[in-house]
Amino acid sequence: MRAIFLRRGVVCVAGISVFIILAGGTSLALLEPQTVKGGFGDGVRWAIVTASTVGYGDIAPSTLFGRLIAVVLMLTGVGLVSTLAASITAYFLGTEENTGLMELKERTARIEGLLNTLLADRRPAAGEVVRESLPTAIGAAPSGDGAAAGRRAVKLP
Repeated sequence: MRAIFLRRGVVCVAGISVFIILAGGTSLALLEPQTVKGGFGDGVRWAIVTASTVGYGDIAPSTLFGRLIAVVLMLTGVGLVSTLAASITAYFLGTEENTGLMELKERTARIEGLLNTLLADRRPAAGEVVRESLPTAIGAAPSGDGAAAGRRAVKLP
């Protein structure tokens, strides 16, 4: 979890979400104390419920300003909570992709090594068409003249 929350974007989204929820809950507790009978704590709980679109309905703003606060919380809460969830999901998916990519690179390197070993043992017969052996490392560029050190001419299958 530490790696997820150390990412700069996730910290910003989480910070903005907390600020909007605290501001909305405080505002409703101050504007409609009769609605939020429990004070600040119930106002923040209402803001969390509203921002996450759960909406229990036990606290419902009755004034115009209270309803405007609810609308702002709903619109921003949906986006911010979704963004936070998407950031966490992207982290886990990225970890799986990197692991899979590294495994593919290792397998490719092993296959190339085995192919080079097999191809190096074969000697071309007189007059056979030949080609160079495979590069020994992923990303190795072939030389232009075809006579690179460590490469042998081998028989085409």
